[in-house]
Amino acid sequence: MRWLPDPTGPLTVLVTLGLIGCATVAPQIIKQLPPAELLQDCPDVSVKPKTNGELAKQRDGLKASLKACNIDKQRLREWVERKE
Repeated sequence: MRWLPDPTGPLTVLVTLGLIGCATVAPQIIKQLPPAELLQDCPDVSVKPKTNGELAKQRDGLKASLKACNIDKQRLREWVERKE
């Protein structure tokens, strides 16, 4: 048995696209700034390592992530100030 394409498929697509083009309402652009919670600095997390080696690794990792987070937040605050 051979499969035959449905002849109404392309017609349905064309009619739908034609109706979309007839819309009279223009899209409205809404500009929103990020909420204030996202603009606050990241909290410093304190952990209790079990060894001095863990202490050094955790300190370096926490400092690096805190710095990156705060840089990100500062860029967001600067962006908000430019938009206002």
